[in-house]
Amino acid sequence: MNETAPKSEDVIISGFNKEEKVFVESVREECDAFLEKIRRETDVRSLELRMRHSQHGNSRLFDARATARLPSGNLFAQASARERNLAIRRVFAEIAAQASRIAGYKAGIRAKEKR
Repeated sequence: MNETAPKSEDVIISGFNKEEKVFVESVREECDAFLEKIRRETDVRSLELRMRHSQHGNSRLFDARATARLPSGNLFAQASARERNLAIRRVFAEIAAQASRIAGYKAGIRAKEKR
């Protein structure tokens, strides 16, 4: 598995408008930390995070969508929340759960082959 530190081209962030550009650097750091963590379990090549938000009256709803690219395919997750960081954490938790299932499945196959 690839345990190298993420490069800037490994993370793609989109969907922030001009007023929200100040958040992009902290979101990038969070993405880099997540990518470094998930690479311990599986061979994730890159991570794409797309943010959208909608406003209904005084209430805002943030929608985060993430795609983790693996050599064998992609992992996708989507989450919504009233806070930007909560939506991001939820989508990362779902990607991590999917990666963990894949790693467990592959470990089970390897264990059966050794028998």
